[in-house]
Amino acid sequence: MAIAAVALTTVSCAYRYRERPEIPGVVVQTVGGTELGVATDDGVVFLGRSAIEGPAKVTYWIDRAPIVEAGTVRKLGGSLLQVELDVPLPTVPIDFSDLVPNEDLLMIGADGVSRWSVPVRVVNSDRIEGSAVIAPASVELAPHHVGAGVYRDTQYGMALVGLVKAVATASTGERWILLAGPTELRRALLEPKAAVEKREIRYRADGTRTILQRR
Repeated sequence: MAIAAVALTTVSCAYRYRERPEIPGVVVQTVGGTELGVATDDGVVFLGRSAIEGPAKVTYWIDRAPIVEAGTVRKLGGSLLQVELDVPLPTVPIDFSDLVPNEDLLMIGADGVSRWSVPVRVVNSDRIEGSAVIAPASVELAPHHVGAGVYRDTQYGMALVGLVKAVATASTGERWILLAGPTELRRALLEPKAAVEKREIRYRADGTRTILQRR
């Protein structure tokens, strides 16, 4: 059975469930386009399909009111990137524990300033490697839905377990939504990283400047 993983190139969601205003999904606009992300306790994370560096604008919501803040994209680790902002946002924790076959989750995304949520179920099949959920028949995903958050309902509330990467379609017509799941989240946020030198620029009264390297 042939399985093809493709970028998200279809139309936007055909059916929308009720909004979840308490979930801090965000829209990230970079110099290369627009994609989705999530404001987590570890920062605003996204997949960087539109840009891997440079300026970015982040749209988030307070209740149902959209707010836009400017930030800077930086590499986080693995396949994830982060937008650094100067203001705090409402956040959600990340659950790094593995997905369970047939587990019920919630996918939340946005079209412009309108948000939507769709129940999804974890794949129970050895034909798919990595993290994936069954694609609901009522939903078609578009390129700007890359980075939509997938959440687990825990005893402490909703927690992020993955970001939407692509859709895989089998020759039988079965469709799965592929995720940057707990393994990739752990790689980006929990694995030790080499110390990165930081540059601090100090300007003098004569117009010259000194660049200091700090760890």
